[in-house]
Amino acid sequence: MNLNSIATRALLASCLATGLLFSANANAGAVIASFDFENATAGSFTANASNTGAGITGAVFGGTRSDSRVLTFTDNIYTSAALVPGANGTYFNFFSFTTSSSLDLGSLSFEAGQNDIPNVSRPFEVRLSPAGTSTPTGFFGSATSGWSLLAPVTMAWGFADSGTPNYNLDLTGISLGPGTYQIAFGAQVTSGINYGTTQLFMDDVTLTAADVEVPEPGALALFCLSLLGLGFARRKRAA
Repeated sequence: MNLNSIATRALLASCLATGLLFSANANAGAVIASFDFENATAGSFTANASNTGAGITGAVFGGTRSDSRVLTFTDNIYTSAALVPGANGTYFNFFSFTTSSSLDLGSLSFEAGQNDIPNVSRPFEVRLSPAGTSTPTGFFGSATSGWSLLAPVTMAWGFADSGTPNYNLDLTGISLGPGTYQIAFGAQVTSGINYGTTQLFMDDVTLTAADVEVPEPGALALFCLSLLGLGFARRKRAA
């Protein structure tokens, strides 16, 4: 029995298995902050994140008025104060977080809906700013200084209580340095809201980092074969 041959085959098999394992875990962007409001007290004005990533602190969800709060439906959700028609009356849901290191963003998913009358979709925007930037008192369409547009969103009519995110925004290519940031959800234009008691409902909000690339199985297997080749060459010279 050739023990060297057996050892070689075992090493090769181990390398191939490791490659497959890495492939299975490829492209998994880490959670930066997520909010499901399950452990938030009904009626509270703010809610801490249900999950945060490494180096993330102070992740809090809230609204821009004191009557924005957590509500209990079939599933806990967060609702804005009334979205009043006109240039100076729309309020926002937002969350903030602090990162101790640079971040490459990946995606933002959430369940959301609004109850404007008539029961049709309405234009909203999702925007990002460093903490401390003045929150617009009107619509995002007329007060965006310091707020970078992440995406326009056509917000469906509904109450965000299904437990399933209905929006998934691709944020790849956006990088943040260390610091504190806010992401806000607000009406897009002055004609976006018709009825004075309209609210924005949100649940299951998750911000993730960009996907992490790991070696593919083929590349890792070739690397292992190269190591085996070096081993054989050394053994041959030693003989």
